[in-house]
Amino acid sequence: MDANNFLQKVNIEKIAKEGAKIYERFRKRYDPKEKGKFLAIDTKTQEAYLGNSSAEALVLARQKIQRLSSM
Repeated sequence: MDANNFLQKVNIEKIAKEGAKIYERFRKRYDPKEKGKFLAIDTKTQEAYLGNSSAEALVLARQKIQRLSSM
């Protein structure tokens, strides 16, 4: 599935709301000591991945998902 098809099938607003709810649980763990860093949150597993950039956080999340799917 290419990115355009994916975006057409995904409810981005719903994912953002779910991510915000999950983030509230992580906030105390990461704020303020990780200020300036980025979290990627998997809304299905409710796991958070911390990176120095948004791209790094996404790469960490994707790596974990790929490891799990190859098992």
